[in-house]
Amino acid sequence: SARLSLDDPRMVVAMQILGCSVEDLTCGAPPPPQPRGMADPGKSPRKVVSVVPAARRQELWERKQQNLWREVEAEAKGKRVEKLLKQKFCETVEEPLEGDAKLNALKMRSQAEIQRAIDTEKEKLERIQACAERHDKMQKQVVTRRAEAHEKLVKAMQTRQDLRDAQAIELEENLKRRRKAGRELIAKLKKSFRKVEEYKAETFENWQRVKEEHEEKMRDVTLRREEQLRVEQEELVHEYLEKEARTQERLAEKREKEKERALKGEADYLEKLENSLRQIEAKQAEKEEEFLEALSRQAKARQTVEVQHEEIKAEAKKYWTEKVVPVLEKKREEEEKFQERLRRKAKKSRKPPGPISPRKLKYLQEESQRRIELRSSMDELVQQNLRRLGRGQEFNTDRLLTRIEENNARSDEIHEKRMNRHLQREAIMKEALIEKARVNDELRTMKVLPNPPAESEEKEKESK
Repeated sequence: SARLSLDDPRMVVAMQILGCSVEDLTCGAPPPPQPRGMADPGKSPRKVVSVVPAARRQELWERKQQNLWREVEAEAKGKRVEKLLKQKFCETVEEPLEGDAKLNALKMRSQAEIQRAIDTEKEKLERIQACAERHDKMQKQVVTRRAEAHEKLVKAMQTRQDLRDAQAIELEENLKRRRKAGRELIAKLKKSFRKVEEYKAETFENWQRVKEEHEEKMRDVTLRREEQLRVEQEELVHEYLEKEARTQERLAEKREKEKERALKGEADYLEKLENSLRQIEAKQAEKEEEFLEALSRQAKARQTVEVQHEEIKAEAKKYWTEKVVPVLEKKREEEEKFQERLRRKAKKSRKPPGPISPRKLKYLQEESQRRIELRSSMDELVQQNLRRLGRGQEFNTDRLLTRIEENNARSDEIHEKRMNRHLQREAIMKEALIEKARVNDELRTMKVLPNPPAESEEKEKESK
């Protein structure tokens, strides 16, 4: 399977989490070993000369790089990296891409994309050539079809001209017939107009006579109606005055009752308002106490995180001093004991002490060299792993501190919103009280207008 690119954002975040650097994954040669004082501050620093051959160190370095690649790719495909990328994308989604960033993005195009662009251009040229050939064929077909259409058009125009001549002859004959019929119709209309005028004169005389008779009847009816209306109006006025007196008495009683009720309702409303304000203040005090407790919990959490960080550092140091260093010392002591046993065996042997055989000497030298190489390579790997773990731990602590700061800012914002809402509620309640007082004043000073007298239906008809 193909490896992910180091420029991939998922790989960058995974490297930050694991504490790896780009050199750890891409450097072809292993880094030189560090002095003793850099790794173990309890012992005196000394200059280290690597006794491991270059081929052996290169093999160990490549194996470690492969393992690191696997760990980083597995972490890049995990959910933790995806979550961190979503957070960074939400923060930087509104930042526009600048000119340098565009140039870098264009430079990062792969050779496959360039080859794909060249292939698409070739396909476009082939299509354009095919289109040009088709266009020439279509031009020839258009010329032939235009000649055929021109001949058809000339024939059609000739036939249309013949039809138009025949239609013109028919129109002239029709006009002559219509003019003759029009003269006869005009003569008939003049006779009918004379008869209509005579009939109008007769009907007008009859209408004038009927109108005069109707006017005399209407005069008599209006006189009788006026007398009836006068009597009815006097009766209505008398009834209206009596009703007005009764309504004034009722209104006076109603105003006194409303005054008493308003005084009682205002006292009850003020009591309810005071109770609601007390409840709101108590709830606000409880919320403030909870908010202060949350802040204290966050401070304690920050302190515990710092303590845990220090404990992890102390445990790593303790692990190195208690487990790794004793193992190395133990190996060194075993090496010395092995050499001492060899010397004792040589002394106890009956044979006179002589020179050691070259095969045995070669074996001992190779074994000692192998153990020294193994010890130095293990020291280098342990040092590199400790540095990588330290970088990863620093990245995790930075993330935790930023999350704590974001929670603090969010809690401050929520507190400000609650205070603003409380102030808005107080302003709305004040406005409601002012509006209620204004309405009570208007009700207290309101005047009742009398109802207008109802008119009769006959008066409305006459006015219409």
